[in-house]
Amino acid sequence: MTTLAAPGQISIQTGWQLTPAPPSVSLEELESDAASIWSGYLTPFDPSTFRKPQSYVRFYIPTERSSRHYIDQWVTPGWKDDRSPNGAVWTNETIHFIIDNSLPILNDLLDTENRFDSYNKIVKAGLLQKQARSEGTEDRLWGEGLTDSELLFPWIISTVSTSTEVKRLLPRGGCKWLFMRNTVKSIIDSRMDLEVVLLNESMELVALSQHVCLVIHVDSKREKKANL
Repeated sequence: MTTLAAPGQISIQTGWQLTPAPPSVSLEELESDAASIWSGYLTPFDPSTFRKPQSYVRFYIPTERSSRHYIDQWVTPGWKDDRSPNGAVWTNETIHFIIDNSLPILNDLLDTENRFDSYNKIVKAGLLQKQARSEGTEDRLWGEGLTDSELLFPWIISTVSTSTEVKRLLPRGGCKWLFMRNTVKSIIDSRMDLEVVLLNESMELVALSQHVCLVIHVDSKREKKANL
């Protein structure tokens, strides 16, 4: 991957920032499991399922959600890399993987009767995982109310088109933390328009991504897979 900074190009600070601003964070507290307003969560999706990519990301989301139409999340690699002096890190080659594997935002939007309450259940599961880690036991668990992932996340998406523009390359040695805000702009005729903003540890813009996705119930996905 080559440098984005060619001679003669113009770069200025425009003063843009996320609105509303995400909750304050200390990455050191996230790292040490000491953050009080962020809940860390490692998805327990079996690597043999179609949701397996999310099992390689550890997510941190605010314990209090301010809006249903977007989701904020700090992400760090969910696997170990003993060969690297810094452990597992995000690299430029993984930018699109990160963007394409955020936590589901769709289900709470479509759950108008609050039957699933997906976001708060993820927060609760994250707190249970934190407790498990403090006790030295397995942390990849569902926890109370999360016994069936397909009941919790009944709606999934299939990407129709995506466009990602990388604005800033990550450091040569990679980085451990990135921030994402995923915003649903519309759901019309089973098509969802989604914007993903990816920032680095200094809250500088790394990438912008636009997605058009088809909204599908998980039962339809399973039926199609069974008929293959």
